[in-house]
Amino acid sequence: METQKSTWTEFFAGAKQAYNELPEPTLLKFIPNVPKGCALDIGAGLGQNSMFLAQQGFSVEALEKDADIALKCREKLDKENLKIKTIANSIEAQDLEENKYSLIVAAWVFAFISPEEVRPVLEKLEKSLVPGGFLYIGTFSTKDAGFINNKPIPEARNSVKLANGLAMHFFEPGELENELAHMEDISTVSGTRRDYSHGEPHTHAFIEVVRRKRAR
Repeated sequence: METQKSTWTEFFAGAKQAYNELPEPTLLKFIPNVPKGCALDIGAGLGQNSMFLAQQGFSVEALEKDADIALKCREKLDKENLKIKTIANSIEAQDLEENKYSLIVAAWVFAFISPEEVRPVLEKLEKSLVPGGFLYIGTFSTKDAGFINNKPIPEARNSVKLANGLAMHFFEPGELENELAHMEDISTVSGTRRDYSHGEPHTHAFIEVVRRKRAR
């Protein structure tokens, strides 16, 4: 009997090679300023960001909630002989040690965290950063076509149900920035960009923030 593939297995199988191999471009801009230490890659996918961080000298933990993708990520990283710890769990359920990470990367995963969990997760991430540690978040805004063109979920603020059945949460302009206003603002970028990495070319409205935990 053929095993049914998960939604994310289908997604990564259909993505362009560059999507599965290249790190987030924003990481390249600020990574030289991040103190070497332990890094957490949330929603690691097939491990492209984890691999890049390990190559830069970080001790990396790759967190991926989809069990099938987490296994593929582990297999891929093992082939590269990179000592990266892979964890099959969601960031909502994962316990994090306080004052551990010099860098946390959350690339396009907050879109799949329910609205009521956003603040608790942000608080958890900040506590797990060392003083002076960096947090990168890339996510989508309510100006995105995915929000405008899909059916809203009444009980979940700024969330819609996609054709593949997934719930997706979008952020209002300034919302994420306000939640992180007490942290040092390293970079804040929002706007639109064309996405050629999966499916037909389309446009996303995005928000990317880089914040640093203030030293005590």
